[in-house]
Amino acid sequence: MGKILLKTIVLTSVLTIFLLFFIAYIVYRFDISDKYMEWLVVLIYIIANFAGGFMIGKITEYRKYLWGALVGITYIVVLLVISFFANKGMSISGAEFVITAISCILPATIGGMLS
Repeated sequence: MGKILLKTIVLTSVLTIFLLFFIAYIVYRFDISDKYMEWLVVLIYIIANFAGGFMIGKITEYRKYLWGALVGITYIVVLLVISFFANKGMSISGAEFVITAISCILPATIGGMLS
């Protein structure tokens, strides 16, 4: 099952990168204000994690919601590790972490349940 989780996280990350490039293009093309960027990134987390939870739910046969939640938790860990190395330390506040955690774990769990 570890390979399935790894494959799901890789595909979820690729989807995130694709969506980030798409949003960057939209922001550039239509000159959207920077104040919306934070919410657009949260929307990307929600879409990518829902897709990841749905994908792992289709693959697994049992406890799909737990597998979905595991995708969301693993995604957060990957984000934190990347953020740690990119910023040379942690630069996320408690409130930002809670928003990120909810926008990753909840959609992934729901995606697993609906698969």
